[in-house]
Amino acid sequence: MEVLGDGLHRKIRASVSIQALSRFTQCRLMYRFNIPRTMYVDDNSLNSSLFDHDSIIIKKFNLEATAKDSKPGNVHLIRKKLFLSTFEIKDEVILPIHMRYPPAGKSPFHITDLEYPQLVIDCENNQFENCPKTKFSNARLQPKSKSWVSIKTPTDKIRIEFKGSNLSVDDQEPYFYSLILASTLFVAVYICSI
Repeated sequence: MEVLGDGLHRKIRASVSIQALSRFTQCRLMYRFNIPRTMYVDDNSLNSSLFDHDSIIIKKFNLEATAKDSKPGNVHLIRKKLFLSTFEIKDEVILPIHMRYPPAGKSPFHITDLEYPQLVIDCENNQFENCPKTKFSNARLQPKSKSWVSIKTPTDKIRIEFKGSNLSVDDQEPYFYSLILASTLFVAVYICSI
């Protein structure tokens, strides 16, 4: 897993390769990303950026909340196409994430930790009955077989660091209002000249 981009708008790329001694037949793959409170996922942009996966967000993120006032959440991505008959499951997903505005403070650097996604597979013939299982209470996450089978993933975290600004909201207001005033005047002059 790696984090792509800089600033407040980034992407997480997760690549998966799972091998087995017997063939995977009629299997689905699901990622469960735990998003910390310092980030959010906009489901509108998510749906337009994913082509091979369905996204399920049980509790929508509050896009306007600060990092201090928000809560962590989960994003589930299920691959649309089944793995029909193979010894190896290979997949990649790119998840757009947004960093929340950090609180004003003395340090211009802000750090957040991101866990690797939980991976589970669901095979229709229950071929992995002896493996560890995972259950989800939401009806939209129910397996087609008896249960989701857990795949072991790394337990360490990826550290994301970004540089914020030492400017407080009060320092930014005169510029912000000047920008709004200039934009409003431009639009008014343009419309009136038509």
